[in-house]
Amino acid sequence: MTYIPNRCFGLFTFFIALAGIILVTSCAEKGPPAYDSPEITVQELQEHVKFLASDELKGRRTGSPGANRAAEYLVQDFKENKILPGNHGDYYQRFDFIAGVELGKNNLLKISSTQGIHELQPEKDFRPLGFSSSGKVSGKLVFAGYGITSDSLNYDDYANIDAKDKIVLVLRYGPEGDNPHGEFGGYLSLRYKASNAKSHGAAAVIIIPGPEPYPEDELIKLRYDQSADAGIPAVSARRAVFEPLFVAARDSLREIQADINLHKTGMGFEFPQTSVHLQTDVHYIHKMGRNVVGYIEGRDPTLKNQYIVIGAHYDHLGLGGEGSLAPGTTAIHNGADDNASGTTALLEMAEYFATDENRPVHSLVFVAFSGEENGLLGSSKYADEPPFLLEQTLAMLNMDMLGRMEDSTLVIGGVGTSPAWDSLVTAINNDFDLNLTKNQEGYGPSDHASFYSQDLPVLFFFTGMHEDYHRPSDDWMKLRYADYHVVTQFTTNLVDSLDDRHTPLEFTKAGDTESRSMQFRVSLQIIPDYASNVHGLRIDGIKDGGTADKAGMQKGDIIVQFGDKEINNIYDYTYALQEFEPGAVVDIIAVRNGTEKRFTVELERRE
Repeated sequence: MTYIPNRCFGLFTFFIALAGIILVTSCAEKGPPAYDSPEITVQELQEHVKFLASDELKGRRTGSPGANRAAEYLVQDFKENKILPGNHGDYYQRFDFIAGVELGKNNLLKISSTQGIHELQPEKDFRPLGFSSSGKVSGKLVFAGYGITSDSLNYDDYANIDAKDKIVLVLRYGPEGDNPHGEFGGYLSLRYKASNAKSHGAAAVIIIPGPEPYPEDELIKLRYDQSADAGIPAVSARRAVFEPLFVAARDSLREIQADINLHKTGMGFEFPQTSVHLQTDVHYIHKMGRNVVGYIEGRDPTLKNQYIVIGAHYDHLGLGGEGSLAPGTTAIHNGADDNASGTTALLEMAEYFATDENRPVHSLVFVAFSGEENGLLGSSKYADEPPFLLEQTLAMLNMDMLGRMEDSTLVIGGVGTSPAWDSLVTAINNDFDLNLTKNQEGYGPSDHASFYSQDLPVLFFFTGMHEDYHRPSDDWMKLRYADYHVVTQFTTNLVDSLDDRHTPLEFTKAGDTESRSMQFRVSLQIIPDYASNVHGLRIDGIKDGGTADKAGMQKGDIIVQFGDKEINNIYDYTYALQEFEPGAVVDIIAVRNGTEKRFTVELERRE
């Protein structure tokens, strides 16, 4: 399951899996186990999970050799069970993606002042940020406090300076430190500071740590945050390099910061006779991801042209890093529950339905997605370039983390995306007596969101968070295999029941559009496309009758201007939203099929 920052989850105690089942030692060299019966068993579930969550696959990070080995295993299992290749004769659906960033050779930062010329050393004195654009800029150096502008807080670090074509120096965090729950909590991110500097016309932004309460004078790590660059050169630098400039211009940086924090009043000034020449060179690292797609052709001559998509993501977090909840740890994140459990359930369901006695009347499409942890990349690829027409797809069922059920509680999301779901799910549960937690929303932090945004009914199966989530300790022996078997059988029976329907499912919109983690008071009532890497913010879905819909905006439009804010990426969009109150009238520019269009919207209160 994709890690969503600022999302709080309960912790569950961990446990030892069922004992007494035969162990397989060197699973990396083995293919899928062969069984005579198509029935789903605890043993088969465990054998698949043990391979997919083995150390040999090194956490299945998308594009890595371990992920490719996992994909080969899935294909082999499909072949052995006579599951047909599902992507126009190929089991693989490939997609290019950005896996990270790295510094090029041409990074330079030179300061010229009355104290002389000081050339900083890359990686020692400064480092470009992962979202920095590449390029050369020169200009006068100005200080803009914490780099925050907020009408609602009556605070503006840019009020007394002209930042246009200048190099802006700002402090990390805000007047309340790094407290995400304070009144400045929505303005602390590095992306925000870069976006705000750009909106004030700055040529570049340099971010340094303040002396209080963070005595460490360290550079910010280089990392890719899964979005387009900020449209402005942005670097992290050590404050020790700049402290003499503060003393010469006003006072010690410590005193200046203390004054801002005490009075919570924005501060900005120009450093006299000081200029900066900056060159940033940041390269994106491209890799290839692979969905694994197989299908079973339905036995009814007519209904076989309608499809039920069953999905699960097989990727995880590799050796940690981005997305890991064990920061600073380099260790294999095996991802047994997240999501070897869902992937294994997919394999077992495919084997079950491939037999003559269980063959469905509709065609079933089984998709093991990659790139889920990178922002739903694989499912977005499928939804954008579907091997089977979405217009003929009845529904999508997504299985993400099925192996740690407690108190017989199964969470089912997306129940509100079709009027048929509630009664169908309830009827299936008559044979299982599980404690069902039904969530109406179709949008959520996993691959079903890519299909919901295409106006398809979806269901999302999930057995809950636990203390091993996104940590190296998510290992195969901690799954509750007896309960996991029950959940897998539940989803299998649900597919059987759905297959018995001879009429299409009605689709309904359900739940919020923009993510709840975003901190703003108004909503455009759209679904942002988190996976696209375009200049701007691509709209992946629009609420019928909502703000954007009434203004004439459409799915696929790319927002490039929001009021007076240029929009380069989803971060710029959210920062622009948080500055508006309900009732505000805003002009928006969006690109549709290569042509700019202007829309005037009245922002509504976020529900």
